[in-house]
Amino acid sequence: MQSNKKYSVIDASYVTIAKYQKKLGIAANVVKDCLIENDLYDENSSTVMISCVHPSQARIIDRLRKKGYRCIIGGGGALSPGAFEHAYCIVLGDCFRFIKSLKLHGLEKTIQMENNIFDPQNPKKVFIDQSFPYYLSGKYKNESKEQVFFLSRGCKGACAFCHTRWSIEYSENPNPANIIEKINQCKCKSLMSNDIGSVSFVDELRIDGTAGSYRMIQLIKMKKIPRVVRIGVEGISERIRKAVSKSLSNQSLVDNTLTLWERGASVVRWFMICGFPGENAGDWNELKDCIRALNIFKRKGVLQISFTAFAAEPSTPMSGMTYAADYYDFFSDFKNWYFEIARNPSIGIMQPQGPEALKIKTEYQMHPNNMYVQYIDRELCKKIRDKYFKTMDIIATLMPIKQ
Repeated sequence: MQSNKKYSVIDASYVTIAKYQKKLGIAANVVKDCLIENDLYDENSSTVMISCVHPSQARIIDRLRKKGYRCIIGGGGALSPGAFEHAYCIVLGDCFRFIKSLKLHGLEKTIQMENNIFDPQNPKKVFIDQSFPYYLSGKYKNESKEQVFFLSRGCKGACAFCHTRWSIEYSENPNPANIIEKINQCKCKSLMSNDIGSVSFVDELRIDGTAGSYRMIQLIKMKKIPRVVRIGVEGISERIRKAVSKSLSNQSLVDNTLTLWERGASVVRWFMICGFPGENAGDWNELKDCIRALNIFKRKGVLQISFTAFAAEPSTPMSGMTYAADYYDFFSDFKNWYFEIARNPSIGIMQPQGPEALKIKTEYQMHPNNMYVQYIDRELCKKIRDKYFKTMDIIATLMPIKQ
């Protein structure tokens, strides 16, 4: 007979509307191992803990619920709990305290006791558990068979659009001495941090050639540049990047890309967000200027420009802001210009979500029940928000929140 006191685990990233795979990423495997350690795991239990990376995965949760699963949501997507209306409960932040409480008190009492558990049927003020299992560094491997080490979480920056910065407090691995030697001896590794260059013990790490998120100054110090380098450019123009607190001049962007190619990077990826409120044709013209400059000073190497469309996140200074209605028209104009006039076979373009998909995504992210979450640094958040409107010279444009 199936026990209601035990739980199974599903990773929503491996579930689609049409297909369900029993495959788990690192976060879901951590949950599974913790359940096993506490004698709470049963692969066949219909009460399931689901690791989600985005609130739009609520569609998948609804599908699983209709199949008879009682769904407990966790992971990064749970930090915007409002979307998961059909979940049994949502765990915000680290799962370990939740699982320990399950063993001692059971599910119903744990939901009532813990202040990081959101119950969609009985909404109340909740906080994000900011603890993190750094001691698991080196225990897991990713899909590329790289050993994963946790250096830090959260971010020291103040980007106006970033959910991570405004929901997770910055912290670093509290016992770097325990992992520095392991990292330095490991040949196939992945270092987990939103900004490896800002980690206090980064200079003690042998990271030459290791893929990750770096500051340019850190990359230049490397004797061996990673083969693939990611640059979070974000805004398509200097004006927008200044507004979202991600200052990077067009000249620096071009120079840095050329330098990375010269230093041995075979692929440089620009990650860009389009559709910020107040964005206009002049901003897109600046991006065209950057492409023209790279065409003139082309070096051996590939540039991949990956666009995503802006969608307001509930914890951020840009919460409730409306994306630029004509963002896709501007992108289409840019794409046509590139393929007709400026095409370079070494530069690839990945397009953003279309307007319909973006509308759905935004509604999931900005569900009214997110108001119950006590996000961090609200005073600074307001200052960054005011700065955005001033820099972009626009009046606040708030989207209607789905009721």
